[in-house]
Amino acid sequence: MKAHIQVFVFTLISIAVAEAQENRIGVKGGINFANFTGYQQIGQQAKIGINAGLLYELRLNDKISFQPEVLYSSQGTEYRINENQFKIFRKTNFSYINVPVVFRYYPIEFISLEVGPQIGYLIEANEKIDVDGESVSKAIITDDYKTLDFSAVFGLTAHLKMGLFISGRYNLGLSLVDDKSFIVREENKIISVMDRKNSVFQISVGYSL
Repeated sequence: MKAHIQVFVFTLISIAVAEAQENRIGVKGGINFANFTGYQQIGQQAKIGINAGLLYELRLNDKISFQPEVLYSSQGTEYRINENQFKIFRKTNFSYINVPVVFRYYPIEFISLEVGPQIGYLIEANEKIDVDGESVSKAIITDDYKTLDFSAVFGLTAHLKMGLFISGRYNLGLSLVDDKSFIVREENKIISVMDRKNSVFQISVGYSL
């Protein structure tokens, strides 16, 4: 309940500030290329997901704007390995409601650079395991991961005609996705610490008016 209240208040404050000024409302959606930073397991690779939601841009002046967003984002990672002649595929899916608050700088009229914080609320986490193309396991694992996720957002947007835009963004995870920060050992030597954080590249298109 506390986590719900924090996300709700964070969103209300962002929208209230925008309501008080001249603004632009819009929609956006696109593709995620998600993974974990930290210790990389054998066969780990990026997972393709989606992002979609609403934005509210406040132009402070000709060069600077402030933009809160509310987005659905599917994240996680995948593993593909061959073991004892079996092809094993494991996918970890995270479903987040993300609330980035980005500050935009327009070096030229149709290009903006973006930076800002993001808070994410984990709706659900699930894991699916396939062996030789057949599903052998699927489980809801939401309780194994932290409810809130904090990231830093960096991006670039090209503003086209008639309110259309295309953007690229990188979300750098600042908080661990779980509490399982443990040591990995090899031949009785410490080689790494498992400190998994979200890492997401996004490509989106949208429309604002």
